[in-house]
Amino acid sequence: MGGEYYWPNSGEKLLASHNSLLRALEAAKIFKEGWAPKVILNQSLRRANFYAYESLDIEVMEQHEYNREVLLRSGVPDEAITVIKEQTSNTIAELRAALCFLSPSTDTSLIIVTSNYHTCRTAAIWRYLTEAQIKGIVRWTRSDTSFDPVRWWTSRVSIRRLMNEYMGFISYLLGSPLGVAFPLRVLED
Repeated sequence: MGGEYYWPNSGEKLLASHNSLLRALEAAKIFKEGWAPKVILNQSLRRANFYAYESLDIEVMEQHEYNREVLLRSGVPDEAITVIKEQTSNTIAELRAALCFLSPSTDTSLIIVTSNYHTCRTAAIWRYLTEAQIKGIVRWTRSDTSFDPVRWWTSRVSIRRLMNEYMGFISYLLGSPLGVAFPLRVLED
């Protein structure tokens, strides 16, 4: 970040952003490489489909439950996995929830696993929320080749992702009027 190269000491924590099998797999790799003894999962906001299935007594697993299973089957022990109870719907809310789980006095960094097209906005939001008190190491999934910055305009999916990122960045720069409003700095207490 800002030209600095930093890799965490062991003892740091690891956040696998929600809604992605690839992010959970990457978090498991990083965990098994010894970079973090704890993996944090967020819960996605439950959408209307969840409640519709629930009203029909159809059991549906939530994304964090799938991610937990991926971590367990990839060799991450149950006691190393923490699920944050707060449901989140966007990057700002997700990072705020993770930050509330951390302690600025003992946690010096957080490895944040996200998609390759999402790293810049994630890093900017993390720096804003923490005022650099807890270093954020934003890491994209090594196996995610779904976004090619050279040819983004040739794929409808890539165009949608990029436009979503631009809109998210504009929302972030405007103080997040399109999503969860920024709190006063999370670490101010």
